[in-house]
Amino acid sequence: MISLETFHLYLRTLTYLTFPYLPRGRWISSSTKTLYVPCAFHPMYLRTALLSGHWNRGSLSSYRSISATTGGHSFDARPPNYGYGNHFSNETKEKSIKGRVRTSLRNVKSFFSDLLDMSISHETVRKNVPSVPKEKCYSSGYFVYDEQYSHINGAERFRTLLKDSKTGVFIEDVIDDLSEEKIERFLINALSYFHIPSTVTITTDGYRYEDVLKETSRNLGIRIKRQRCLFHIEKDLAHKIREAHMEDELDLPKRLIKYMFFQTAENLRNIAKYPSIAEGIEGKSESETIQHIIGILDRYYGDNPIISKFLSFLEENRAEVFLYLKDSNVEKTTGIAERHFSVMSWLLKHRFKTKEGLLRMSYWHHHYHPLSTRI
Repeated sequence: MISLETFHLYLRTLTYLTFPYLPRGRWISSSTKTLYVPCAFHPMYLRTALLSGHWNRGSLSSYRSISATTGGHSFDARPPNYGYGNHFSNETKEKSIKGRVRTSLRNVKSFFSDLLDMSISHETVRKNVPSVPKEKCYSSGYFVYDEQYSHINGAERFRTLLKDSKTGVFIEDVIDDLSEEKIERFLINALSYFHIPSTVTITTDGYRYEDVLKETSRNLGIRIKRQRCLFHIEKDLAHKIREAHMEDELDLPKRLIKYMFFQTAENLRNIAKYPSIAEGIEGKSESETIQHIIGILDRYYGDNPIISKFLSFLEENRAEVFLYLKDSNVEKTTGIAERHFSVMSWLLKHRFKTKEGLLRMSYWHHHYHPLSTRI
């Protein structure tokens, strides 16, 4: 009489030789014995294999559990795709996606195990996250554009973003560098996903993009108007003043320029210690206030090289700096894009090994948690 271990070995060998294309059997343990049940020996599996000549994965449209009890031992016959998470309900898949966009794969696995008493692998969670949809979307014609560096599998890359400032719909990609050619290609592809009017407006930071926007406009056959980000202009000026160690000397111009761009009560209070200037500003419209402040800067600080260069910049780029005065729908800063990138910033910069994983994570996070980047 052969031993139980020899019998197990015999069953395994026979299964592998006879049905090499079938899923392997499972070891079923009890408190006293272990039984190896080859899948090929189950009648349902045998019938499918013999009729089709190979394992027909489409023959089982849904999960069917067949239990058998032999001497206190039980096993389940399961379809081959059981381990890929297809047997989970849509509600469970939805929960796994919502959890994934908030934390790591293994944290989601632990959540299901500890709180819901469900066994789910981190790979199943990852595969549950759908690809980014590619259908065309409605567009208001008003966009913000920005970039953020990111690490993909340890290599430095750049996330690029084009976001509709009114609808919140956005297109993201990951590019190797910030060359004009790569940015132009991204903008062309991104705008192609929108139903856009003949004229669109894009708010950008920095001092480049002029040639990029011209080429993009030519390729798509549309007109692109640009609004320069006022926050970056004001921040760059403050940086130059600090580098020149002129904070005290140019304190008033710096405050006036900040109020000129952002006419809030708080910024008005910041120039209240100069009563004559503050009184001359109060009661004026936004456009009149801008002209009044530019006149003050030119009269009293026109000889300063930093202020003189700043005024020349405003004169040369007046249409792009003050476009928002002609159209109130234009965003004067790239703040919407900055807030978009600020969500889970560190994790999205360093976690991913592929750009597809990063783009999926970002898209579905903003899909399920739109208030995290309120427009």
